[in-house]
Amino acid sequence: MSNSDSRDHAEPDSTAPSETLLQWRETRDADRYRQWCLDTFEGYVTIGGHEFHPADVLRLKPGVTEKSMDECRSGLWTQDDDTVCDQFPAPVAIPYHQVIHGLREPARRLMRMRDTWEGLVNLLAAMVIAEAVAIGRVPAPVQVIETASERPLKHKDLRSDRLSIRIGVLEGILESWRAAGVRSVLVDLIPPGLPAELRRLNAVRNGFSHLGTLSDAQATRLVEESRPILHEVLVDCLFLAETQLVRLIRIAPGSPPSAEVDSLNGNSTARRVRDLDLDPDTQRVVMQSGKVGPYDRVLAKIQSRCLDLSPYFYACDDDSGHHTRIAFFKKRSGDQCHLEVVGESLELKSEANLHAPEFARCEIAILGSNGDAGDE
Repeated sequence: MSNSDSRDHAEPDSTAPSETLLQWRETRDADRYRQWCLDTFEGYVTIGGHEFHPADVLRLKPGVTEKSMDECRSGLWTQDDDTVCDQFPAPVAIPYHQVIHGLREPARRLMRMRDTWEGLVNLLAAMVIAEAVAIGRVPAPVQVIETASERPLKHKDLRSDRLSIRIGVLEGILESWRAAGVRSVLVDLIPPGLPAELRRLNAVRNGFSHLGTLSDAQATRLVEESRPILHEVLVDCLFLAETQLVRLIRIAPGSPPSAEVDSLNGNSTARRVRDLDLDPDTQRVVMQSGKVGPYDRVLAKIQSRCLDLSPYFYACDDDSGHHTRIAFFKKRSGDQCHLEVVGESLELKSEANLHAPEFARCEIAILGSNGDAGDE
C-alpha cells in the first residue's frame, strides 16, 4: 500500500478485546488445544483397555497441562503464521508474508503490519457487502457502528475511504442480520466482537500514522505491542484459509459452462490458472460477471456461497503479463475511482462511471435505492 493512509479520524482507544470475543476465543483455544493433543499423541490414549483423550490424561499430573499448553501455543503460533502466508486470500497474505519474511527494518515491518490489517478490513467489508447483495435487501435499517456512536447508513458510506466507516458498515450489516435471524455464511464465521477488535487495531494505526517519521526504537516498540493483537485477529479469521479468492478470466459456454480462473490465495502473484467448479450458485454469479472496463472481477467462494467483490476488488495483468495485480477500491474523487494494488505502492485510476452499476447493486441491496450525485 502507499504511504498515504486512508483518511480517518482518531477513535477512542480500547485497552482490551470485548468480553464476548474473549469468551469466544477461550472456547476456540480450548478446542484447538484438545486437537493439538490428539495430533501430538496420534489419537486417543489407551489405558487398561479404555480410551482417554490425551488432554484429560495430561491433567492428572500437576504442572503438565500448563507446560503442554505453552508448547501448543508456541507451535500453533508458527503454524498460524504459515497458514496466513500460504492459504489466506492475497490481500492479507501478501503483506503479512512481508511482515514475517521481508525486510527487518522496524519501520517497514510496521508499515506491512498496517497493510495487513487494512487488507483484512477491506476484504471482510467487501465480502459482507457482497453477501448482502447475494441475500437481497438487508431486513432492517443498517447502522454505521463506531466506537461511541451509531447512525443510519448513507449511500456515501459505501464509497467512503475511511477504514473506521468500513468497519462500521461491516458491523452494522452483521448486527442487522443477527437481529433479524437472517441465514448468512459470514454471520456464522465472523465472531461477535471482532469488528471492535478491528477498530482497536485501527486506533493503533491512527496513532502511529500521525506521529510522522518514527525512530527504530519507536517502531520496534509499536511492532512488539501490535503484533500479538494482529496475530490474534488473524487467528479469529482462520476461516479465510478455506475461502477461495479467484480472478475470473474466461467463461466458456456449454452445458454446463466452464470458468477459467486465477487463484488469488497465498503470497505469490504468479498466475495459477485452473477451472472453477460450478455449482448452481457459483454458476449464477459467474454468468453475471463480465469484465468491468479493463478489469477482471474477483470472486470469493466461501462454503456454499460465491460472492462478487466488485466494486471493491478487481484484478488485472501486471506490465509483464505474467503476474496478476489485485486492486482494491481506495476512494472516489470527482469522476475518478482510485484503486490501489495490493503489495505495491501503485495507484490505478478508472472512470467512476464504469463502476457506478456495481455500487448501485450494493446500494440497492443494503439501502433499497442507489445514490445520486448529491449523496457523494
